[in-house]
Amino acid sequence: MFPSPLTLFEGFSALEATVAVLVVSVAGALAMEFVVLRVARRYVSHTDTGYDDIVLSSLRAPLVVTAALAGVYVLTQVPSVRTSVLVEPRLLDAVFGRPSLSVIVLVWAYAANGVVNRLVAAVNAEGGRFDFAPVFSNVWTLAVLVGSAGTLLWLWGIEITPLLGAAGVAGIAVGFAAKDTVANFFGGIALYFDDTYKIGDYIVLDDGTAGTVIKVGVRSTTLLTRDEVLVTVPNAALNASKVTNESAPRRRR
Repeated sequence: MFPSPLTLFEGFSALEATVAVLVVSVAGALAMEFVVLRVARRYVSHTDTGYDDIVLSSLRAPLVVTAALAGVYVLTQVPSVRTSVLVEPRLLDAVFGRPSLSVIVLVWAYAANGVVNRLVAAVNAEGGRFDFAPVFSNVWTLAVLVGSAGTLLWLWGIEITPLLGAAGVAGIAVGFAAKDTVANFFGGIALYFDDTYKIGDYIVLDDGTAGTVIKVGVRSTTLLTRDEVLVTVPNAALNASKVTNESAPRRRR
């Protein structure tokens, strides 16, 4: 078991503990900004891809804020400080402890959402086989929103079990009501990872439908037949049928 950081301040007076924690917090934030991040930026500047630059720029703010506010939270937990202040420990936690942790959670949630959205946008801008990459961004945004909201409720001591039960019931109802849409969505994901076809391939389905793939969306795939007719096929139907790709095999990198 690792010792608690609070044991480092045993025997310190309230003033000494306050000065020590603040000095460590400020030093940590400055070291993160001017040493760690500067070295990381120097390293990623020599790489060929721009994805690491996106990740580094998105994580800069949460790293510095965490280094600074973690000291505020630790300060509210030091026994000598809690017993020497004029306010009650519960009020100290409510005014300084929990708000500092809440800000850290929000900053990291914003950064996590931003880095994935920027990476998805960069991948989508390069052009690819499928055009529903932004859907992953939307799903990730929803997951981050739900996760950060649940974490904040837990930090502030709000019971989330009834909310989880209600969310489960609502999820089941939505699943039954939109089962075709959900099936098409996951069918599109399965086609994406199976590498069945890409935009520009000429495919033939087992029912005789044939055409060139011109669009692969969240719900369906659009084919252009040789008669210049657009045919929209649900992804779930494509995933369940036999697909002959007459444009493959082809070496792709």
